[in-house]
Amino acid sequence: MTFKIDVCFASDDNYTQHLAVVIASILKNSSENSKFHFHILDGGIRDKNKQKLLKLQSIKPFNYNFYDMSKFDFSQLPLNRDYISVATYYRLFILDILPESIEKLIYLDCDVVVKEDLKKLYDINIDNYLAGVVEDEGSISQIHRLRLPLENNYFNAGVIVFNLKELRKYYFKEKCFDYYTKNQDSITLQDQDILNGVFNGKCKFIPLCWNANGRLFRFNELEHHYTEKMK
Repeated sequence: MTFKIDVCFASDDNYTQHLAVVIASILKNSSENSKFHFHILDGGIRDKNKQKLLKLQSIKPFNYNFYDMSKFDFSQLPLNRDYISVATYYRLFILDILPESIEKLIYLDCDVVVKEDLKKLYDINIDNYLAGVVEDEGSISQIHRLRLPLENNYFNAGVIVFNLKELRKYYFKEKCFDYYTKNQDSITLQDQDILNGVFNGKCKFIPLCWNANGRLFRFNELEHHYTEKMK
């Protein structure tokens, strides 16, 4: 039985090499029954690079769509990290772009490498939440900075399982822009801060293994909730 999994990325032309790596890692580590539909939020990817991405179908066939993001206005949103482009904000517009038939979606940053079958991530039940997320390595520090409730947690936005069915009831994009307008003085991590403010107390925290970076395995000077046993 074939199982369809919708996966979303945001990329400009400069990041297509990294996008190719994450797509290849998904395909190489997927089960035989996992069928992928890749939704690429396109910030100006050249045709020759699109064709290179499509050559990855030689690893395993997949469906795809490129969505032109040039029609959206991102001018009011801050760019305060030299290494992060405006593409990071594309996901705030996913409900304006993706078909309403999609009720669940995995979003991945282009700088990740997938080492497991994504079906295992997709199968995590998030029915009563807006999203499934992974704790950030500096979660407590970030909660203090944004003045969020301490009983909740702060997540890293590089890997998110979106419950689009619930987001459509929640006026997602409008809440994101409203949160930014009211809290822009404290926002330094761009859309990750915005998503944490909007999703606070409404997301399910899933195991660290689904979004693990190097800081988890060496000394971490930032305050966090996770324990050594959770790594």
